[in-house]
Amino acid sequence: SLKDFANLNERIENALK
Repeated sequence: SLKDFANLNERIENALK
């Protein structure tokens, strides 16, 4: 779902920091 994608994207951005 869109919510799952947003959550995944947030985790990716966090990992890149």
